[in-house]
Amino acid sequence: MFDEIGQTIFNNEIVASASDFNMGIEVETIRVNSAGQLTKEPYPKLLGNQRKNHFIKTDVYQVQSEVITPTARKSFDAMHYLMALNDTLRNALEPNELLWPLSMPPVLPQDKSTIPIANVDPKQRAYYEKWIKTRSDTQGLPVGVHLNVSINDDVLKTVWQSQRDQYKSYAEFVNYIYIKLAQGFSYYRWLITYLFGNSPFAENNYFKPDEDQPSHEVRSIRSSHYGLTSDVSHNYRSVREYVDNIEQNIQAGKLFSEAEYHTSVRLKSMSGDLTKMVKDGTDYIELRMLDLDPTTALGVRTSAVRFFRILLSYFMMTPMITTPDKINLKLDQGRAMNEVVAMESPTQQTIYHHEARTFLISYNYLARRFNGDQNTKKSWIRCRIVWITRG
Repeated sequence: MFDEIGQTIFNNEIVASASDFNMGIEVETIRVNSAGQLTKEPYPKLLGNQRKNHFIKTDVYQVQSEVITPTARKSFDAMHYLMALNDTLRNALEPNELLWPLSMPPVLPQDKSTIPIANVDPKQRAYYEKWIKTRSDTQGLPVGVHLNVSINDDVLKTVWQSQRDQYKSYAEFVNYIYIKLAQGFSYYRWLITYLFGNSPFAENNYFKPDEDQPSHEVRSIRSSHYGLTSDVSHNYRSVREYVDNIEQNIQAGKLFSEAEYHTSVRLKSMSGDLTKMVKDGTDYIELRMLDLDPTTALGVRTSAVRFFRILLSYFMMTPMITTPDKINLKLDQGRAMNEVVAMESPTQQTIYHHEARTFLISYNYLARRFNGDQNTKKSWIRCRIVWITRG
């Protein structure tokens, strides 16, 4: 089941370190009034200067609040940061304000131009204005959860010592592992949509009357082609080809910048310069496929973070899902599967039931071999497998 990297992790008894990751969590929400309408209140005064608060920001529109945790050495510490920041945001709201619990926005005004753009610096505001003019006037409104994840440095260095003869440099080795993660999450996004899709319908005025829209409740509008997507090519064969693809789309005028590459999985550099990833190595991966969970005030549950932790380990320690020359075709297949799953009725078993069950049984095998997180191994994963098995 495991490739050389996975076997090295087991042989060096670093499974515990390899089953947790440095993590930062971003949770986007929409501020509404007590009637469930978009708030007209400014950025909460108790949060200080809107342009200088690094932990509670606004997104494209002023009504969107984005909680951004510091990067934590352990994912559960990131959840603790999230709890504290969520409390801070809620306590700063005006008495008549609430946080909308769903990824899809509440009832919108017919004239979307009345929704104020975020009060950000002039350069960023100009970008938002340009972006809105070239997109649907509602496409920037759905919100969700992003996980920013990096692999423990000690794990990377330990594996590198036994694998260094197979790579030209440490950066090439690091990029190989991160592209494995990117490929795994890109392909299996359909499974994540099946397990965590939570945006079944759109409220009034999200779609225009004559606009194409779902005719029934679905599993996730946000995760479908109706959501925030980039109508550009995708390339995950290697980090170099990933970077080259984005730069080519920018040069062709299909993207304003790398920030507009709205895909579910993004490779990132701390410097913000994508080209440095090729030479210096990828710093972290951004996973952007989670809808808000309306059953928790945080927007995401610890059980979901546990699931992603084990997925990260699984993709890191097992072989790539196909050969490099076929990977983009495989990922195209995964994107097509995700569209099907997102548009399925949320109360029905997916047509990919067999594929989901087969994968999760393999996933559960890996989780059982981890030493530590008994809740992940026994409780939540088994519950999910039973749920999928019974449909």
